[in-house]
Amino acid sequence: MGRLLAATVLAFILYSFSLFSLPPTEYQVKTALIYNFLRFVDLEKDSYKNNNIVICSFNNNALNKEIQKLKGANVSQYVIDFQEIQDDDNLEKCSVLIIDKRDDHSLRKILERAYQQKVFTISDIDGYGEKGVVINMFLKDDKVKFEINTEASAKSGVKISSRLLSIAKIIKSINK
Repeated sequence: MGRLLAATVLAFILYSFSLFSLPPTEYQVKTALIYNFLRFVDLEKDSYKNNNIVICSFNNNALNKEIQKLKGANVSQYVIDFQEIQDDDNLEKCSVLIIDKRDDHSLRKILERAYQQKVFTISDIDGYGEKGVVINMFLKDDKVKFEINTEASAKSGVKISSRLLSIAKIIKSINK
């Protein structure tokens, strides 16, 4: 009888916790996706910085706060690092660049530098996949989805696994 009571109390406690746990935020989901993207891509050899995958971003925003939590995590034999950068002159430090909202001229300039430096670009800004970002995340029916620009991945030297490609929306650049 004592074991039954203990099991019932334990089940009630676990059930209570599940009732009050919050679903992940949009930024937590996007950060988990970014981590998983890194598991299913191969970057150019020079993109790894001292055996690290350095994720860079320009601005301190809600997504950056979540991405910083990846610092120290392992992907294959590499360790994730995070850096905020001030401008695209610092792209040589980066393996991955998270791109925020930019005017078209600035975005083109950043992407050209990223292609030259073989930096894997990711964004969550509507339309940026078609403008040349390798992977762009977007919301559809309250779910985070993603699209992959295969032309941009080739320019960046990012090899994307067929498994990742099979679950993504495949797009091409509209501005060539």
